[in-house]
Amino acid sequence: MQTDSSQENKHLAARIEELEALNASYFNQGLLMGRRDLETERNIRQYAVAAAQRHQQELISCRTALAAAQTTLEVKEHQLKEMALELDRTQRKFHLVDTLVDTMLLEEDSQLEMTDRSRQITDVILGLENQMEARYRSFLAEKDSEILTLRHILEPEGEGNRVRRARSEPSF
Repeated sequence: MQTDSSQENKHLAARIEELEALNASYFNQGLLMGRRDLETERNIRQYAVAAAQRHQQELISCRTALAAAQTTLEVKEHQLKEMALELDRTQRKFHLVDTLVDTMLLEEDSQLEMTDRSRQITDVILGLENQMEARYRSFLAEKDSEILTLRHILEPEGEGNRVRRARSEPSF
């Protein structure tokens, strides 16, 4: 009986050793998994913090770019207004000269003596007027285009604020 009991003790001791080894293995696997989970959590938190910082920097950059674009738009609009005023003043001067030339032509017509010199002066003045108007029209068209481009950058799609300008026609 003692041998049976001794064999059973050995068998139970072996079984206990197996269970202890299995328990130690599970314990080590649990520790390893816990460490991996903690490391993964730490990495996720670091990534979240870094992503938030990147987004903050991008937001600051976008706000800076927006402010610069708005400033540029304001400057361009101011320049365009100044140019429009200058064009208006120039047109008034040309209209005064035009009126003067018309008056001179009427005087010449009334005397029935038309010299080539006065006709040349009229042609030169009309040519200058056309050149100036073409120059200012192209300049204003360019500035309008720049303003529209800047507005498209600053405004969301669908808002169609267009710069409209009345056509100036010579009065002759």
